This record gives sequence, structure tokens and C-alpha cells, in this order.
Amino acid sequence: MGLTWEEVVTRADLVGGDFAFRECGVAYRGPIKAIRLEGGIFLVVELEWTATMNPETCGWEKCELGSGGFREKEITNTESYFVRGVSPENSGQWQIAFPISGTREWGVIYPKGGNKLDPATVKGLKV
Repeated sequence: MGLTWEEVVTRADLVGGDFAFRECGVAYRGPIKAIRLEGGIFLVVELEWTATMNPETCGWEKCELGSGGFREKEITNTESYFVRGVSPENSGQWQIAFPISGTREWGVIYPKGGNKLDPATVKGLKV
């Protein structure tokens, strides 16, 4: 795709999409309220609400992440992410995936109109 992170965060189709990430082996996901770079090296994704995957039930549950967002260090160049498409049968959906610095985990941004977690399936969430 060849965009810088500065260009990625200005895309109008990301707000309203979903953000999924793993931290210490725990999966989190929620709808993107805002996305921006701070200081050119911190990717900040603010979520409307956050759900976590319960490993015992394999179901999503509401959770609190303090500020309700995610911070990632050292996202400074186009080499730190890649765009991957889903098969044409899925309407050509695409996503931005990137490694989380200092871990073996990944974050994935799903643009508006793409893959989305249904809030009705999140236990304890009232929207």
C-alpha cells in the first residue's frame, strides 16, 4: 500500500472500524473512536468500548482498559505494517496488521464496513 503512518491515521475509513490486539496472550477488540500519532512514534487508538476474549468460554466480555485505548511505541515507518486482503468472496475486505514492539503479538485495524465485532455478542456490554 505504501503509506506512512502519518497517512494511515488520516484515513476517514478507519474511524468506525474495529481494532483488535493481543497483549500477554489476551485478545482485545473494540470499535475505533479516534486514531492518531503522538510525537511521530506513538500510535494511539481510542476505542468506544473494549471487549476481551474469555479463554474458558471463547466468548467476548466487556472489559475496562483505563483510558479505553491502546498505545504502541516505535511505529515510525511503512515497514512496520502491512495491508492484507481477504478473499474476493468477502467483498475484498482489507486490514492493516502490524507487530507490537517488543513482543510477538500483532495489532489489526479493520476499516469501517469490514470485519466487525457485533456488540450484541459481548457479555456485559450495554450500548
